[in-house]
Amino acid sequence: MQPPYQLELGPDVAYVQRLSASPTRGVSSRSALAPGLLGRATLLSWLTVGFRYNRSFHTIDLSSGALGTSAPKLQAASDLQVTTLQGALQPTWQVRPSLRLYASLGMGWGSVMAPAIRLQGATPSTIRQRRGVFVEAPLGLGITWWILPRWLSVTYEASYATAFGSSGDAYTPDTYVNLAGQNATASPMPSFLGSGYHHFTVALTI
Repeated sequence: MQPPYQLELGPDVAYVQRLSASPTRGVSSRSALAPGLLGRATLLSWLTVGFRYNRSFHTIDLSSGALGTSAPKLQAASDLQVTTLQGALQPTWQVRPSLRLYASLGMGWGSVMAPAIRLQGATPSTIRQRRGVFVEAPLGLGITWWILPRWLSVTYEASYATAFGSSGDAYTPDTYVNLAGQNATASPMPSFLGSGYHHFTVALTI
């Protein structure tokens, strides 16, 4: 059965939980919302292709001595910014004309902007802002309901994206001036093992 549309485009918002893998202790990021955009096209009655752009801002929690420092208190100058671009093939099952279930198999690219870290003490010090990139492979399940056939659809998708290939100066040691005024080495920021996504989309259909 051919779906009642060929193209979808609309705003997407995801609730994102990121799992970190790092030798660095004392650094963690909280879950966050990631607003973005979804584009999707029907290739066959049983197959669609989709693209997503999302950006999230995660609050960073830092414990005493984090990033290999001896500072009793550290504070992030801003949130951890993560931008992702994902593309996926989506085998589908048209349950009824207005309802579709699908699986999603994709690949994605992510960009990370790690904020400057302030070390609090008698002589304050700062670890500079650092950047990095990573690759992820999202796998998910979703459901789409057409509220207004040929006009408006809503989608929920849950996925987990395994992350790998992290690179950039965010994931390498970095030199800074410590609280004693001497050159010291800060440990890498945590790289991602993977991310859990809960996507909610409202799309215009064409």
